[in-house]
Amino acid sequence: MAKNAKPPPDASEIFPWPGIHSPAYTQVPDEVLDVLTPYLSGAELKVLLYIIRRTFGWKKDMDAISIDQMTNGITTTTGRRLDLGTGLSRRHVLRALKSLQEKEVILAIRQVGRDGRNLPTAYGLKMRGEAMSQGGGQKVTKGSDKRSPRRVTGSSPCGGATKSPPQEEDINIEKQRTRRYIDDLLQEMKEGET
Repeated sequence: MAKNAKPPPDASEIFPWPGIHSPAYTQVPDEVLDVLTPYLSGAELKVLLYIIRRTFGWKKDMDAISIDQMTNGITTTTGRRLDLGTGLSRRHVLRALKSLQEKEVILAIRQVGRDGRNLPTAYGLKMRGEAMSQGGGQKVTKGSDKRSPRRVTGSSPCGGATKSPPQEEDINIEKQRTRRYIDDLLQEMKEGET
């Protein structure tokens, strides 16, 4: 936990839940809720939702997220708590990340500073049309402009998967799967109406 971080509130301070303030939104892809959720463990779902919040919630494709942030949340240097993290232990976060990478649900790009120190790994969701390359991952070295990292060959954490250019054949297969998925959902909806 960061030096200025306040401990997370006790459950008695949270519950009973008073209700949601005027909603602010983070887009969660329908496929996460409709297709992936039944096949993910509770830890995997918590980690996936945290990654979605840190990426789509801030209008990003990927974001550098430390394991400490996933476990304990983010606290600003002034001590203001932005979130509470996943509530999972470090071990469970690491297991969930490894499993989500093996299932090719997320992308992970290891980052290294100019001085050779490891920086937080950048995580994002695998989007349709993005091919995954196992084992040969990417390592990103931060340059002087933190918004445009320089990419170099390396390895990703947990033997994870990283982006590589999509192949035309892969894109066509994904399009066919998407069409079948939509057709199946429409058929289920029609059957539910009768």
